[in-house]
This record gives sequence, structure tokens and C-alpha cells, in this order.
Amino acid sequence: MNSLILILIVGVGGAIGTTLRFLLSYFFKSHIPKHTHLATWCVNTVGCFFIGFFFILFQHHISTLWRDLIITGIMGGLTTFSSFSLDNVKLIEQQRYKILVLYIIITILCGAIALLLGIGLGTLLF
Repeated sequence: MNSLILILIVGVGGAIGTTLRFLLSYFFKSHIPKHTHLATWCVNTVGCFFIGFFFILFQHHISTLWRDLIITGIMGGLTTFSSFSLDNVKLIEQQRYKILVLYIIITILCGAIALLLGIGLGTLLF
């Protein structure tokens, strides 16, 4: 398959996923404003459910094109937490427990550190 077509397919999926994320977040923030973290939790949980569902479905029945559109594009745009969770399950299936623990710890710590660095830089610049 042409790389440009694949990039466009993933990009379209990403646009759909990010739009879905915005709509779900907007819904929660509009209806439960004191608990905006529930929007993130919901998006991440829904993303995890669907990436698991589509991962299994695409192993058996669907083309690579659809996998890239839905898993990489839509689910990736909706949340990368679902991809992180799938990576964890694959490591468990491979019985790579030390790597699993390191991956979880490093991912969470690096995310938190990167967030703090971004906040710090933003604070300095603005």
C-alpha cells in the first residue's frame, strides 16, 4: 500500500478520534463540572475497551487498512492510554513481567515529569 494513502487514512482516523474525545469531554464537563477528571477516565476506559475489541476482531476478520484506520487513527486520536494498556497486555501474554513493571513505572513517571516540565516552560514563557 502506498505510504501516503496510509498516512491519510491514519490522519482521518485521528481527526475522528480527537473529535470524539472533545465531544465526550465536553459532555462530561457540561453535565458534571466539579468532576472534569471523569471525562479523562471515561475516554481512557472507553478507548481501552474498544482497542481490545478491535485488536481481537482485526486479528481474524479485518484488513490491515481498517486496523490502521480504527486502532491507530481513531483509538489513537481518542486516547493513547488504550495503546498503553494494549502494550501491557501483550507484555503479560509474553510473560515479560520485569519489562511490564518498568514500562508502567517509566511511562507514568515520564508523563508526569514531561507534564511538569511543560507547565514550567509555559509558566516561564507566559
